[in-house]
Amino acid sequence: MDISQIITPDDALKLESHQQYQFYFDLVQHGMNTVVEGAKRLHDDKISQQETEFIRLSAERILYTLKGLELRYLHIDENTMEIDVTESGYPNYSALRFLNNEIAFIEKEKNVKVDEVNNLVDGFVEKLMTKKERIGKEEISTAAFSLFHNTIEKQQLFDNFVWGAVRPSELKEYDYVAYWMNYDVLYNRPFVSVMYFDIDEEKNSGMQKFDEQAIIKAVKGTVPASTIQSVIYDIDKNLEELEPKLFKRIDLGPLFSIFSRDDKNISITLRNAIKEKNLPIDSFAVEIIIDHVKSTGILETGSRFSFIKKSTIQNWSEAERNAYLMAPHAVIQYLYNNNEALIKQLAKHPIDVEPIKKEEQ
Repeated sequence: MDISQIITPDDALKLESHQQYQFYFDLVQHGMNTVVEGAKRLHDDKISQQETEFIRLSAERILYTLKGLELRYLHIDENTMEIDVTESGYPNYSALRFLNNEIAFIEKEKNVKVDEVNNLVDGFVEKLMTKKERIGKEEISTAAFSLFHNTIEKQQLFDNFVWGAVRPSELKEYDYVAYWMNYDVLYNRPFVSVMYFDIDEEKNSGMQKFDEQAIIKAVKGTVPASTIQSVIYDIDKNLEELEPKLFKRIDLGPLFSIFSRDDKNISITLRNAIKEKNLPIDSFAVEIIIDHVKSTGILETGSRFSFIKKSTIQNWSEAERNAYLMAPHAVIQYLYNNNEALIKQLAKHPIDVEPIKKEEQ
């Protein structure tokens, strides 16, 4: 067993009833929807429009995965999913891994029967309208299983590593920007990494070209939970033609809610407010933390380090951190009134997002 799978009762919470599952999925999906809608409003002098687009695309992929998990665990009678309650609020990575593995198994195993959704729906209509009979729980589970495996696309799911793309940089001082996503198995929450780089034209016969597969290989060789300087160093030393110049790691979490059990100030404040009925039980906040490092020049490697593929690598600055918060107005106001110091630590004023509407619950 991988060490990342070891959890304690204080780390995770099992959802056991249909009502708990429904409440949780309504909450976490609404939280991700607010990130999708509010991403562009994150734009300031520290976050480019292009970076907010990467955040939006990543949040949409998380949302797609959450909908798959909802269909899998809410309607198919195997309620065993765990959520991480310590500085996460997202499903434990084991749930995502199980989701990916099960879909891959069904795709390969031809003997597993997956009924056509339309046929099942027609049978439900016949039973309800003509025979005046109720639909049984097992039949609903069968239909959910069919819908799940006929509609969920494995390549659209979030995983421990998902490659994004390389695009021309909108920041004039850099040639290109690459982004990718990780669902970290240690922290159980999603991260987006953004790397700006130039091309060493001397090594490319005066041409601006790069090997995207080489970038992917270098990125996959890193440990996402390492310090940001360690991650970009490991990438830089393995890419001969590229000169990384700016690296950002965007933490899409934690998602704070009634499920939070950690000792962060916002968790404690939110829990107390819900407990004392100063805020509704479905109150939430999403914290987005951005760490970044810049190149401050180059270091000559010479022949001292045989494991480094290039003669020069970048020297990196100390990491800088900026925190942002998305929450409904009532939550923001409560934080202002009861924990103003927390608000003052943010990079900009909290982004006001819609609360969960009653019909969503």
